Amino acid sequence: MPGGTYLYRCDHCPLILEVGGGTAWREDGTVIQEDVWVACGACGTMHRLAERDGICQVTAFPGPVRGMRPVTILDACGDPAEISEFAVEGELRQVGEHAGGIANLGQLPCGHCGQIGRMVTVADLRAPDGRYRDVDCPVCAHPLDGFGLTDWI
Repeated sequence: MPGGTYLYRCDHCPLILEVGGGTAWREDGTVIQEDVWVACGACGTMHRLAERDGICQVTAFPGPVRGMRPVTILDACGDPAEISEFAVEGELRQVGEHAGGIANLGQLPCGHCGQIGRMVTVADLRAPDGRYRDVDCPVCAHPLDGFGLTDWI
């Protein structure tokens, strides 16, 4: 599934945002599934929209992510490796289906605070060339720092 995500941090609120997504295609070029990560501009809670066969399922974090924490995992060789994960209490939870799918993102209510029309996408935060640009936190309006990029293969 080609695509990727961008990580941003606001040191003032504090808040961590991950936005982006990817698309999976069949060999004939038809889309199998689209995944989009967005964040609520009112509270900062991240959401995942997964659209497949005309049905868009939404999952959300239990609330805004306020930091990262180190965890140790075993790498491909079985050796311990330290990585960072979102410091949040609870797991992603199913919000349900979203009528109109990803194309109707403007009508998606936040799974945490309920605000409608406040979702922030990767297009709102990155420059047209795909690089980080100076942007303000959608929640508190202080500068956001870009600190991570993932490419999905």
